[in-house]
Amino acid sequence: MRFLSILLLFCFVNFGYTQDIFTYKIDISPKEQPKEILSQITENINFISRKIDNNSFLIIESHENHDEQYFEDIVSSLGENLTFFEKSEADGNKGSENYITKACCNLTLEMFDSWGDGWNGGFLTVTIDGSATNYSASGTGTTVNIAYCDGQTLELDYTSGSFEGENTYTISNPSATLFSDGPSPQTGLVYTSTTACSGPTPTPQDCEGAQMVCSNSSFSGNSSGSGNYNDLNASNEGCLDGENQSSWYYIFVGSNGTLEMSINPVAADDYDFAVWGDYNASTANANCPPIQNPVRCSWAAGTGATGLGNGASDNSEGAFGNSWVAPLNVQSGEVYILVIDNYSGSNNPFDLNWGGTASLDCTTIPLPVDLVSFTGNKKNNLNQLYWTTASETNNDYFILEYSSDGETWNEIEKISGAGSSNVENTYFTTHRDFANGINYYRLKQVDFDGAINTHNIISIDNSQNRKLLKRINAMGQEVDEDYKGIVFEYYNDGHVKQVYQN
Repeated sequence: MRFLSILLLFCFVNFGYTQDIFTYKIDISPKEQPKEILSQITENINFISRKIDNNSFLIIESHENHDEQYFEDIVSSLGENLTFFEKSEADGNKGSENYITKACCNLTLEMFDSWGDGWNGGFLTVTIDGSATNYSASGTGTTVNIAYCDGQTLELDYTSGSFEGENTYTISNPSATLFSDGPSPQTGLVYTSTTACSGPTPTPQDCEGAQMVCSNSSFSGNSSGSGNYNDLNASNEGCLDGENQSSWYYIFVGSNGTLEMSINPVAADDYDFAVWGDYNASTANANCPPIQNPVRCSWAAGTGATGLGNGASDNSEGAFGNSWVAPLNVQSGEVYILVIDNYSGSNNPFDLNWGGTASLDCTTIPLPVDLVSFTGNKKNNLNQLYWTTASETNNDYFILEYSSDGETWNEIEKISGAGSSNVENTYFTTHRDFANGINYYRLKQVDFDGAINTHNIISIDNSQNRKLLKRINAMGQEVDEDYKGIVFEYYNDGHVKQVYQN
């Protein structure tokens, strides 16, 4: 008979304030259903995290201070035997270095010229904390890498030259596009961020930033950009040709009937669209971006109105269609995802009108996990990772992934989620086998139905040969290691790290 080892670990980090860490290690026999046992054991414990590791340990994090009898009573009530108990305690103030983690990365700026003769006087000014550099494409294009750390103010400012219709550019972090513009890029200040490494905030041009349509009233929109994320690919785009200039919407059905719509460009533009569903309020977010082909899709060549209805009976059409596809037969409570794509790339808006017999209404599309923070620090030979959720819906577990370059990722651990919870939960784990240099971590959250959501990336600097040059406080004054408060550490390789000294 194999014994089940259960390690109950509680850890809480709140910069400037910590609590004691209690570790309970328990063996139980038998272990026929370890996941169910873990859930039952933690039912009455105010835990932060729980998991089953590669050695069949069950790991739970909690501030609560319990004795052996407490766990023996729980285990006995489940018809199990407590075969081993061990408890340890750590001072949270000594266990944390109180780092305020700043993700650092190389931003990639790609500049293109369709004619192949450079930007003809046009240039992009990239300013980081007041230090400005001008960049311009040569020939057909130029790519540069720009060192950046979260917390710095990044600004993009474009100045036009001649033949602007030939110029485009994109700036990206290792996991996502931050901003893209052109041809004929917008001039002036076009983008600013203080978290360019961790990842951009979704916009209505991203599926994750989709807007809720709350009624059958007509509205005007503008698919004026491609967003921060590449939401469409060969597995889900259907008849569409990727994202050009897109806008995303949630459509919540208030009553049964047919759903029709017309998309009317205000200029002679080629607008396309696709619809995915049906979902409900609980599953829509997990399917944004969609994970299958659309139920309605039109990529008809030409200009003019497009939409659902107008006598059409086909569900999808390519370049030689008449721009119209069949209406949707919908039921109350269903949620559909709509993308409207401006294939012309003109930045011109559209008007949308609803038809059919169904009514539309509002609902809240909850995030599977409301992630408040994801941070990490180095402690001796370990990297310590912490994350906090404000709420969780059908959250089965987290996958923690590691990368030494921010591009190639490996799974290092699975940690059980809280299922559905409306209270704050904080999770903690460690990683030992990392490379010398800057190391990257990201979280994936997996629902009970298998849907996966990927969260932002953080980095931890594990360089061994780096030398500290000076410490500067928030007032710009040089200080020593005895200074109390936020300090910026400057190193000989150009890196800057923000820490809290107490």
